[in-house]
Amino acid sequence: MSVGQFVFMLHSHLPYYRKAGMWPFGEENLYECMAETYVPLLNAISELYDEGIKAKLTVGITPILAEQLNDEHLKHGFVKYLNSRIEQVSKDLERYPDPKVAHSQHLKYLAKYYFDWFNHIKDSYVNKYGMDLIGQFKKYQDLGCIEITTSGATHGFSPLLATDSNLNAQFKVGSDTTKRLFGKKAIGCWLPECAYRQGYEYVGKDGKKHWRPAIEVTLQNNDIEYFFTESHVIEGGNSIGNRRVIGVYGNIEYIPLPERPATGYDTYSAYWLPDAQVAVMGRNDRAGYQVWSAADGYPGDGCFREFHKKDDKSGMHYWRITSPTTDLGDKMLYDPVLALNKINENSDHYTTLIYHLLNDYKKAHNGKEGLVMVSFDTELFGH
Repeated sequence: MSVGQFVFMLHSHLPYYRKAGMWPFGEENLYECMAETYVPLLNAISELYDEGIKAKLTVGITPILAEQLNDEHLKHGFVKYLNSRIEQVSKDLERYPDPKVAHSQHLKYLAKYYFDWFNHIKDSYVNKYGMDLIGQFKKYQDLGCIEITTSGATHGFSPLLATDSNLNAQFKVGSDTTKRLFGKKAIGCWLPECAYRQGYEYVGKDGKKHWRPAIEVTLQNNDIEYFFTESHVIEGGNSIGNRRVIGVYGNIEYIPLPERPATGYDTYSAYWLPDAQVAVMGRNDRAGYQVWSAADGYPGDGCFREFHKKDDKSGMHYWRITSPTTDLGDKMLYDPVLALNKINENSDHYTTLIYHLLNDYKKAHNGKEGLVMVSFDTELFGH
């Protein structure tokens, strides 16, 4: 028996990196996300489909990212990046084990793990997907495994766009780009930074009062039927960690923002907006926080890989978090088997959490089924 609905939304977006150098703020950021997130995500969707399971994910791919994934220069640049990673880790295979280095036998094991991993990613990208990630996302969209959503063309912050023509151009170009690359028009979208703006009255240059429509009017004009936002937009109050930052001559002070008044709504329903036939879903705080919080959620577990410490020669991530308070120099070596076991434990916990959130809501509302929507930056997965 159903206890409710679960919407799993992955928002994929990166800035425009093409021919902006490699590191630290260039193409390497895109290649790293392709290797650690986009290709593994497609592999997971593909493996599920081969087992007879449709993933049923909502995958947002912003136009600015989609154009880069479809770019020939970046496609070949990604293969060069993978080759360079394989070359670097191959050198680690030669220098380990080293009697002068502690735990060097385990370091050799990890070097072999990464050697196999990068080769698998390269094989998937080149041979399985033909260097065409956009085509593969389209394939699984057409098979009913994922639904692809669009966004503003340049991921511009919608409430600060000064004119309706500018706002419309963002979503028209974005929508047209998604249709051109994925073969069909997206009916859902990601508001950049989840930023929503209501309609409002203003005084124009003519001295007269005018009405500026809410963002959903522009969305409806571009055939968009739903979008996602943060929980506090639906419920009132503030989002977790929402603080004002004041900096004076290098001194930074964090001041909690004043609470927004409660609205009386919750995120267990999708809502039609008043100014257009467009629906909105708000992120479920409890279900989202469990996944993205490094302090209280899964990512902070000591078994998982430490992203901020790299080998000084190859750049490989050979260490694990160990604990949030452990200095980088004292981190323990990573153990992929231990991490995989922890992932299985986390996934069992998470499905139970979602079940209880929905079941408790249903009991409290006389059998009415609720909806839990979680949305995450796709690029966070894989770190």
